[in-house]
Amino acid sequence: FPVTAGQRYWVAVGGYGCRRGTGSVTISGPITGGSDCNNNGIEDATDIANGTAADCNHDGRIDSCEIADGTLADSNGNGIPDECVEPLVPCPPDFDGNGFVNCADLGLLLSNWGSNNPYYDVDRNGTVNGADLGLLLSAWGICSN
Repeated sequence: FPVTAGQRYWVAVGGYGCRRGTGSVTISGPITGGSDCNNNGIEDATDIANGTAADCNHDGRIDSCEIADGTLADSNGNGIPDECVEPLVPCPPDFDGNGFVNCADLGLLLSNWGSNNPYYDVDRNGTVNGADLGLLLSAWGICSN
């Protein structure tokens, strides 16, 4: 019989002649009501609600699927979208975390120029651009908190 995702159904299993029985039943089939981007047989919204799949930016899409389709960046390959990870450095323009804002950091910023990679978007305006370059240059030298 057709079912709707999110609805509860009672199915009697076991027993005979109005007697209560014990047992279990497994029902499976294709997802028809919503998306299942990770192809695990569970609707994405259910995966997210159950905590079995992450949606760190709360857009209703599973993070791993957005990384796979290129919607979200994951520069370090840790499975967590870059926009959901704060830089682990003493100051944002010190991209390599060596305690200095220098040529290496400048190169990293320039190699991400025009992208929306939040790790290199120092001012968090959505684009790596001249404003980020200005912030990097103003922090040049020993990085202070």
